[in-house]
Amino acid sequence: MDSPVQRILDTKENNLFFIAPSDSVLKAVQHLFNNKVGALLVMEDQELVGILSERDIINQVVLSQASADSTLVKDVLQNELISIDPATTVQEAMMIMTEKRVRHIPVVDNGDLVGMISIGDVTKWATERCSQKARELEDVIHYIEGDSDH
Repeated sequence: MDSPVQRILDTKENNLFFIAPSDSVLKAVQHLFNNKVGALLVMEDQELVGILSERDIINQVVLSQASADSTLVKDVLQNELISIDPATTVQEAMMIMTEKRVRHIPVVDNGDLVGMISIGDVTKWATERCSQKARELEDVIHYIEGDSDH
């Protein structure tokens, strides 16, 4: 869990999907659906200004019965943009996601967007590390058991 988030970025396809703050929420929903993703990065003039998730749309548009066609992405964005550095450890990223109750976090290096991780990415990475450690322990046990037979 001490590994940097960069390791997750190195192992996944880094398809990033964007929307403009001036686009409609309906366009965002179509983009989410067509790309089978749970969040879009909101970019204005090559600058990351926010992230729009399915949860934001449900909470801000659907539950208030607003029109997705006339509501703009900028009207739904949260005020605080949460991002992490590629050197952030996976454990730190998990803690941030838990504390801030977010499922997606952009990864920014010296002001440049380099990727995004999701809770699914973090869970997959942690599960693979646990499986790897279990295999290593099994190998040690088999080695010890094999040695005691001689």
